[in-house]
Amino acid sequence: MDSNGMIDSERITKEMNNAKELSEKYRNEADIFDVTRRILAGSILQLAKQGLSIVFGQTINFPQEPKIEDSFVATIIFAGSEEGHRLAPSLPSF
Repeated sequence: MDSNGMIDSERITKEMNNAKELSEKYRNEADIFDVTRRILAGSILQLAKQGLSIVFGQTINFPQEPKIEDSFVATIIFAGSEEGHRLAPSLPSF
C-alpha cells in the first residue's frame, strides 16, 4: 500500500511478471535436466550393450544371470538401449 492506503498496482504487476519469468526459467531448466538425464541414461545403456556384445557376441550368448525379478539384466540393458534409440529423435532441441 502507498501512503494513502491504496494498493500499488504497478508494484504488484511487476512482482507478478517477475514470478512468471522465474516460473518459465525453472520450467525450462527442468526440461533441460530431464533431457540430459535421458541422454545420459541412454548412453550408459548403450555402453553396457556394447560391452556385452564385445564379450559375448550375439544376444543369444548373453548371460542368463543375474536377474531382476523375472528379467535378465542383459535383456533389460539391450531393451533399454533400443528404447533410447527410439526416443532420441523426439528429444527437443534447446
